[in-house]
Amino acid sequence: MTNYIIFVAGKKGSGKTTFVIGKIIPKFDRVLILDSLSEYNGFICNDINHFLNVLESNYNRNSFKIIYRPLDQRDADFFIIAQHLFNVTFVIEEADIYSNPYKIDENFEKLVKYGRHYRQNIICVSRRAAEISRSITAQSDIIITFKQTEKRDIDYFRFLIKDPESLTLLENSDGFKHIKNKHFRILSGEDLAQKILAL
Repeated sequence: MTNYIIFVAGKKGSGKTTFVIGKIIPKFDRVLILDSLSEYNGFICNDINHFLNVLESNYNRNSFKIIYRPLDQRDADFFIIAQHLFNVTFVIEEADIYSNPYKIDENFEKLVKYGRHYRQNIICVSRRAAEISRSITAQSDIIITFKQTEKRDIDYFRFLIKDPESLTLLENSDGFKHIKNKHFRILSGEDLAQKILAL
């Protein structure tokens, strides 16, 4: 598998995290999740040393899912470690914690820019598209959005679609089994999304 960067945006409660859990993560075998806001279930590490021990004992396996939930949301040690891992998929929930339009954590940016050399996939999830670094969307192979209502976020996608106002019409999802095309829109990389995510 080559390196993919997938960006998923949408206002709170629109279904983006449920979509990532149910439709995207199952497509990858070796997954590390940076879960700053307690969105994911599974094997959870709150301490970086515990995370490193668990990672070390699982790293040679063909399949694993490890969740790092730092006690300090701004703890960026995850990105320092991530740079040195091979053939891993990273899920960065609430990417706007580590990135904004003016600054991105330097180790996060290295992961985004150079992860392909280590066969690293990155899935970034954020409520507000306008509040993350353009480094993320510029490198994204697939951009998916759920409902958007903020003018700045709608304008952010204007360079990708002719009718960004239509993003306000997307419906909120009420659970994974009910996520349909009326809940999200693929803005970039539609053919690739069909190929790797079967959307």
